[in-house]
Amino acid sequence: MKLTFWNGLPLLIVGLAVYFATRPSPIKPVASVFPQAPDLPSNELLSNAEHLWSGDVSGPEHFTVGPDGKLYSGLADGRIVRFDPDKPKKSPELILFVGDPNMALPSPCGVYETEHLCGRPLGMKFDSKGKLIVADAYFGLLSVNVEEKDYKVLATEADKKAILFPNSVDISSEGLIYFTDSSRFQRRDYSYDVLEGSATGRLLVYNPQTKKVTVLRKDLYFPNGLLLSKDEDYLIYAETTAFRVSKYWLKGDKKGTTELITYLPGYPDNLSWRNEKKDRILIGIGARRFWVTEFLMDKPQLRNLMVKFLAKDWLARLVPKVALVVEINLQGKITASW
Repeated sequence: MKLTFWNGLPLLIVGLAVYFATRPSPIKPVASVFPQAPDLPSNELLSNAEHLWSGDVSGPEHFTVGPDGKLYSGLADGRIVRFDPDKPKKSPELILFVGDPNMALPSPCGVYETEHLCGRPLGMKFDSKGKLIVADAYFGLLSVNVEEKDYKVLATEADKKAILFPNSVDISSEGLIYFTDSSRFQRRDYSYDVLEGSATGRLLVYNPQTKKVTVLRKDLYFPNGLLLSKDEDYLIYAETTAFRVSKYWLKGDKKGTTELITYLPGYPDNLSWRNEKKDRILIGIGARRFWVTEFLMDKPQLRNLMVKFLAKDWLARLVPKVALVVEINLQGKITASW
């Protein structure tokens, strides 16, 4: 029999089915369904925000105020920079590159192919000695001397397991450095974490005296933003892929236990205190919960199949992006949004 397109089509379909069924998958998806939170009405309040810096300022993840009164942040291309709030239109001063831009050549820093070479500084805060403690997504927990413009690595593993995605940082009055390790995937492959739906993140603490890292909590859903309470008796942390904010008790009768604060209508990222009383929390949300991701949550096999033949960033491109800031009180009630 002469082979034609139509009588050969079944063979092609079977061949493709076998190929995708046996092709290795980068994820181990699990069913993960979380309660819905009340949606927020849209507003355009952030459209009136003043744009202070532009140009070569791409992807500032976190801001912290230094002892000199200036603002520090990490950028998408691996730079740690210093902003002068008295000169808002001036380009930021370079402190250092976490990685080596020369290793990325001929490609630029700040793209998928070179991010692991250039670094991606995320959460940061100054300690009592004036050192800038930085969680870099690839190079680990760092202590940066902003005057000498160099750094040393404090930690790259915890409990004999590599810290693959250092993210947010806070520091106690005793100098203990609390930070999140978001995923078993590196930052540039974070979409795999969303598609997998598993809980592989950790809550960690580094002791500068012993130079050891202790795992406080594991099996978290992409732990992200982190805050230490006013009395330093508990930590507040966001789990991005679980759409929630929780607290972890450090002291008292509840030490070592976790309590839910609230679920949110989107993917929570950074956390900041709204005021010095530390009774209001600001939460940055970059994307709302979306019907496609909700549909896929309890269908791990479908997600496993899709990741084999779709580009890894398809989900990130599909989910509608927003610029949303939510304020909650310590009981989890939403008190404002922008």
